[in-house]
Amino acid sequence: MKTHCIFKTSFVLLPLAFAVPAFAQMPNDTAAPSTATAGAPANSDASAPGSSGSTNRDMIAHSDRSFSLKLAEGSTNEVALSQLADSHASNDDVKSFAAMMVADHQKLNSDFSDLSARKGIDISDGVAKGQKKGVANLEKKSGADFDKAYIKIMIKGHKDAADLLKKEAADSKDTDLAQFATAALPTVLAHLQKAEAIAQGMK
Repeated sequence: MKTHCIFKTSFVLLPLAFAVPAFAQMPNDTAAPSTATAGAPANSDASAPGSSGSTNRDMIAHSDRSFSLKLAEGSTNEVALSQLADSHASNDDVKSFAAMMVADHQKLNSDFSDLSARKGIDISDGVAKGQKKGVANLEKKSGADFDKAYIKIMIKGHKDAADLLKKEAADSKDTDLAQFATAALPTVLAHLQKAEAIAQGMK
C-alpha cells in the first residue's frame, strides 16, 4: 500500500548514538493471532460461512484504530523533530539523543506500518500530521534555545506515548496490537529517562 511505504521511508536514518534497544521485540507477521472476536477463526481474512463478507480486518475496534493513528502521528513526529535537531542543535548530548530518536522511531515506524497494513488499519492521516506538527515553530529556533525547546517537546511526547502504550497494552481488543504496545513501552520509557537527564544537565 502506498501509504505505508511512505511511513516506512519518510526519513533518512541518522547514526545511532546510544545503545538503547530499538524495538527489537516488536511482533512481526508471525505474532500471536488477533483475538478481537471471540470464537472467530484467528488471524484469517477469509469470511466465515454464512457471513456477508465480514473479515477480521472489519472487526478492529474503534479504540484500536484510534491508538494506531495516535501512535503513527507521535512516532513520525519524533523522527521529524529529531531530524531537525541534526542541523539546529548546539548541545552534543542533544544531537546524540536526536540521532537515537531517528534510528529507534524509524524501526518502530517500519514495524508498525507492517502490522497496521496487515490489520487493514489506515494510518495515513496520523503520518501526515506527525510530519508537520511543531516543525515550523521549532525550526525558527537555534542554539541553546532550540536545545531546550526540543528536549521539552521530547519529554512531553514520550510521557504521552508511554501513557498511550500502557493503555493499549491493558485494554486492546486485539492481541497483536497489545503485544506491540507492550514491546515498545520499555524503549519509550528509556527515551524519556534520557531526555529528562539531558534537561537536568542544561539547567
